[in-house]
Amino acid sequence: MKKYWVYMDIMAGSSGGRYEKDGIDSIDVLYANTRNNPIEDIESHHPLNVIRYELPDNSAAAGKYRGGVGPVREIAFTDEDGFSVEGEGQKYSPWGFDGGKDGTPSKLIFCDDEGHETALPSKVPYKKKNA
Repeated sequence: MKKYWVYMDIMAGSSGGRYEKDGIDSIDVLYANTRNNPIEDIESHHPLNVIRYELPDNSAAAGKYRGGVGPVREIAFTDEDGFSVEGEGQKYSPWGFDGGKDGTPSKLIFCDDEGHETALPSKVPYKKKNA
């Protein structure tokens, strides 16, 4: 009998620079009462491997008060499964204010078992891992 599972990841973003302060790194602004699941928790309860989870260096836009930095997360399936995504923030760069530079939009990249990368839109209906 197949065991079904769901892993829901509240993808974090960041905030723009604020009055006399830098923006906030790696925050979730859409939901309340959520947590940043530890890698060990994700891997012990789901057929997933967290390959990379970090804040990239020098990715914030230049300005007197920089915008926040969003995390990079790379997750691999360890079993035959699929995924869906409801994201946002890929179409337009966050705009700079009062002489600050524009930020970087988010990206969603799917890498198949052969290492071929495909840029995905911010909204993906259910997709089989190898389809």
